[in-house]
Amino acid sequence: MTIPEIAGLTIGCLLIACGIIIAILFFCGYLTFRSVMHRKETLDRLEQSPYVGALGPNLKEFNEYRDDAHKALKGTSFSWESVTADDEIRLFGRLYKEENAKTTVICLPSYMTSAVKCFADIVPYYKERGYNVLLVTNRGHAESGGKHITFGKKESTDLLKWIDKVNELYPDGDIIIHGIELGANSAMLVSGELPHNVKGIIADSGYSKPWDIFVYQIKQIYHLSPFPILHISEYFSKQFAKVSHQDSAVKAVAESSVPILFIHGSRDMFVPAYMCHACYDSCTAPKAMLIVEGAGHTQAMFKDKELYLDSLNSFIDSL
Repeated sequence: MTIPEIAGLTIGCLLIACGIIIAILFFCGYLTFRSVMHRKETLDRLEQSPYVGALGPNLKEFNEYRDDAHKALKGTSFSWESVTADDEIRLFGRLYKEENAKTTVICLPSYMTSAVKCFADIVPYYKERGYNVLLVTNRGHAESGGKHITFGKKESTDLLKWIDKVNELYPDGDIIIHGIELGANSAMLVSGELPHNVKGIIADSGYSKPWDIFVYQIKQIYHLSPFPILHISEYFSKQFAKVSHQDSAVKAVAESSVPILFIHGSRDMFVPAYMCHACYDSCTAPKAMLIVEGAGHTQAMFKDKELYLDSLNSFIDSL
């Protein structure tokens, strides 16, 4: 073969190899997008996830604690409520009513967790205060519709629909929003757009923005570089789910119109506590913060129930 032929063959092989690598990277990016953002039919099985070690040091005990709380709540009556999202998706929630209640607490659960399991331990507390409790099922989970989970972007506008629903049911009532992780982010993103009867937000285990937690997790849990897989996954997110992961709760709470109680576990290795501090520092509304020492991801109440409820009492009584 002549030198030009060898050079041409070499360049051709390199181009084919580059094409194969790019195709593999795009396939991996798509799988990342699909595994993270595609709807979840089976919930509350985090112990089977590859990031189980990041969820906390007492995951088995925490799951048993949630199971016990769920069993205790099963005999409590509720009614199904629903709303239609801006994109025509139908969303569902369980409403636990209290007679003559003047306040309704809208509870927004975390990723891959059912609302009833996520908040079973806190429902009795709110009912003892004489409040209605609405447990929302996030889009892309269980009863609610939707193909994709958007980590707060579309869930935040869904929350506005739920607020309208509560105001329709109880036109003279007040509202408190209690969000955990994805739910906390949803509430923080619209914290500057809420009607006057929303008196406060409890943001438990919230994150600064989805991009930040994905970068953190892919580095700390999987020991991989975010580039280029995460960037390709972001491309598919924009194409199929029509959302970006760059919406910042830190910026949103700087314009909050309602007080916020920020709660986090010091040993949360899934959504690290520095994100809670960043949101707290940025918030310009009346605010408070509780960092529960030794608590893993979303485990603050499980770790120190008395401290958690005392903080809730102080915050709610100040509204």
